[in-house]
Amino acid sequence: MATTTSCWILFYLVVASFGEYCMASQIGLGSRLLAREDRAWMSDNGTFAFGFTPEDGRDDQFQIAVWFAELPGDRITVWTARDSRPVTNNAILELDTTGNLVLIDGDTTVWMSNTSGASVQYAVMSETGNFILYDIEKYTAWQSFSHPSDTLLPNQPLTVSLELTTSKSASHGGYYSLKMLQQPTSLSLALTYNLPESYVNLPESYANYSYWQGPDISNVTGDVVAVLDEAGSFGIVYGESLDGAVYVYKNDGDEKGLSAASNRSTRLAVLRRLTLETNGNIRLYRWDDDINGSRQWVPEWAAVSNPCDIAGICGRRR
Repeated sequence: MATTTSCWILFYLVVASFGEYCMASQIGLGSRLLAREDRAWMSDNGTFAFGFTPEDGRDDQFQIAVWFAELPGDRITVWTARDSRPVTNNAILELDTTGNLVLIDGDTTVWMSNTSGASVQYAVMSETGNFILYDIEKYTAWQSFSHPSDTLLPNQPLTVSLELTTSKSASHGGYYSLKMLQQPTSLSLALTYNLPESYVNLPESYANYSYWQGPDISNVTGDVVAVLDEAGSFGIVYGESLDGAVYVYKNDGDEKGLSAASNRSTRLAVLRRLTLETNGNIRLYRWDDDINGSRQWVPEWAAVSNPCDIAGICGRRR
């Protein structure tokens, strides 16, 4: 009897530590979150959460996002729906009975996954930080990793067709991106400064200007994928079997070499994120549980060492 009582006490302590978060391996059809209830769908080990988060610290506007759930300090989001907009506390996020993930604010459908015809059966907030919709055959019908925002997580592939982007500037609509630039015989990973086509009073060459490039990949057959691997190294893997590799940054503790993305269901020993910041720099962070007795994100690497080399900073356009 004492053993049973102890188990129940432990169970309640674990549940209480996650507050309003919903711990569930599978999120079934018909499941929903309400912005005003401050609840979220959690990964199995509690590393990541998916749900509503306040927009720029406001308590009357929200966005749907994935974030690190259990870390102290400010909430760090790793994914947002870029083609969405802020919503009110009346908004509802639902995995409806047709298998479509839908964001509704009042009478307006703000965003959806467009998977109503994909035989979606359930969703999972994975320990990789990837929110996934699975079909009846347990294949991926939709995933947040295929629609990145400003952050690359370990084992998240950034293919030629994808890019990281910052939010658009409120003043002129410009934004920064990290993407593959294609040349006639090569590819390179690059940071670019982008201005909308409607922007006037600037020469055309100021738009989509590349101010930093990684190593060139020449005469490659097969896939080309940028990846942050589990050892904390960032680079490009390529070829038919993704067995070629070029480092952009190599972590001192990386002894196995750059590896392609892999699916994981368990938490990594070290949490990392590669974030394209609003100042146009891309920076690699590691979560440190014991730096001078505190717990915080520690920068490990940045693409641009001099901020004035970034387009749009220090009055610089090119």
